[in-house]
Amino acid sequence: MKELKILGIVIGVLIIILISVTIVAENKITDAGERGFSEGYAQGYVAGYGFEEEISADYLVRNPTYDQVQEILAEDETHCAYEINNYAETKGIRAALVTVSTVQIRDIKLMRPWSVILVAFETVDKGLIFIEPGSHKEVKVEIGKRFSELNRWFRLLPGDDTITKITIVW
Repeated sequence: MKELKILGIVIGVLIIILISVTIVAENKITDAGERGFSEGYAQGYVAGYGFEEEISADYLVRNPTYDQVQEILAEDETHCAYEINNYAETKGIRAALVTVSTVQIRDIKLMRPWSVILVAFETVDKGLIFIEPGSHKEVKVEIGKRFSELNRWFRLLPGDDTITKITIVW
C-alpha cells in the first residue's frame, strides 16, 4: 500500500513536470514563429525592396485617369509594349500587357496565326483601354471581330484577322 502511494506521487510529479515542459516548449515555439515572421518580413519585404523604414509611394501602382495615360504616352518615346508597360509602372501607373490572337493572316506564302502585343490601362474615368505601342494610339479589340475593321485601318490586313483570343497580364 505504501508503495502504491509512492508510485502515485511519482506519477503525479512526472505528469506535472511533463505539463510544465510542454507549456514552456509551446511558448518557445510560438515566440520563435513570431520572431521568424518578423525577421523574414524585414529581410524579404523591407530589405529586399530597398525600403528602410516606410514603404515608398514610388512602388505602389494605381489605375490612372485617361489624361494620365495620354501624358505617359507623350513622355515615353519607345514603341515597344514591354517598355511602355515598364515606363508606366515606374511612374506609378498600373499597366498590362495584352496579346491579341487572330485566326490567320497571309504572310507572303504562308497562312499562319497572327498576334499583336498591346498595352492596356484600366482608367478610372473611361474604363479599360488598349494602346497600340507603335503609334501610341488607342485601339479596339473584341473577340469575333476583325482587328483591321474595328480600328479602321486604311487597308484590311491580308487573310483573316478575326480576333480569337485576348490575353491580359497585369
